[in-house]
Amino acid sequence: MLWAMRLTAPIRLPAALGRTLHRLSRHDQGAPTRPAPVTADVPAPAASSPAPTGKYDAVLTAVVSARPGVTVAQAAEQLGVPATVLYPVIRRLETRAALVKLGRELHPPR
Repeated sequence: MLWAMRLTAPIRLPAALGRTLHRLSRHDQGAPTRPAPVTADVPAPAASSPAPTGKYDAVLTAVVSARPGVTVAQAAEQLGVPATVLYPVIRRLETRAALVKLGRELHPPR
């Protein structure tokens, strides 16, 4: 008798799966499957605002400028934060060419 109640109980989906199914079902309701082709006379979209800067971007670049070759651990100690906080900041600054990481050392851009 207990198994019968389990079969009639509503099925609960994890929230992420439910959102995905909902998004997919909306996609199937008449939405075009391919984007329109881009022609040469259509101007490119305007550049958006500059990428946001993080809390430690300016401070870390100042530390690296003052002490070229500083390690991540030394910079973190100087800023009073764990080194793990600085790794995403370093990756972001490397992509923007605001600093260079060579091994464990941080250097200003060349």
